[in-house]
Amino acid sequence: AKKTSSATQKKAETSKPKKTAPKKKPTVSTADKEAAALVLLKKSYKGQAKVWFDADNKAFMIKPTSEDFKEEMLDIVADQDTDDWKQLTNSIDAVSRSLYKNVGLADFVSIVNPDNPDKVLYSSLNGKTAYDFLKDAE
Repeated sequence: AKKTSSATQKKAETSKPKKTAPKKKPTVSTADKEAAALVLLKKSYKGQAKVWFDADNKAFMIKPTSEDFKEEMLDIVADQDTDDWKQLTNSIDAVSRSLYKNVGLADFVSIVNPDNPDKVLYSSLNGKTAYDFLKDAE
C-alpha cells in the first residue's frame, strides 16, 4: 500500500469548501445616489426648470426656466404671495422627503430666483423647511 505524504493530507483538510457568505446588497455611494436623484429631478422638471447639483452645499438646485414658472416665481417674490408660495414649497418638501425616504439622501432641495440664481428662495431638507425667503427675509 502507498503511503500518502502528510503534505497531501494537510492540503485535503484545508481545502474544505468554504461556507459562502450571505450575499450583501451592493452599497451605493452617496455620489451615485446624488447622480441618480439628479437624473430623476431633471426628468420631473423637464421643460420647467434647470436642475443641477451643488456639491459644496449638498443641494439640488432648481431654477425656473419656463415662462410660466419664471413668472409665477417672480410674482411671488414681488407680491410675497403666500398661497402660491405654499403650494410650491409643499411640492419642494415632497421632493426632498422622497429623496430622503426612498434614496436615503439628506441633501437640500432648493429653488432659486430665476433672475438671480445665486439667490436661494426656498430650501428643504428631509421634507422640512430649511430656508424660506418669506420667513427669513426680515
